[in-house]
Amino acid sequence: MAASRASMNPARSFAPALWNTEFAGHWIYWVGPMTSAAICALVYKVIFRREVVEEKVHNKLRAMEEVPLS
Repeated sequence: MAASRASMNPARSFAPALWNTEFAGHWIYWVGPMTSAAICALVYKVIFRREVVEEKVHNKLRAMEEVPLS
């Protein structure tokens, strides 16, 4: 394998690219995962978003919470 060709593993291809200062096509290793992570996070929020309904606390329960236990 020639030193100018990047391998498929971005962790192993970064050091040779840095040493040879040849980053042609290396941007896809950084832009691709970051873009896909952002898209997946947005899709997750849209699909699994739930509205939280706040329940009213009865006065009796609130009074019981204020009673010291000791």
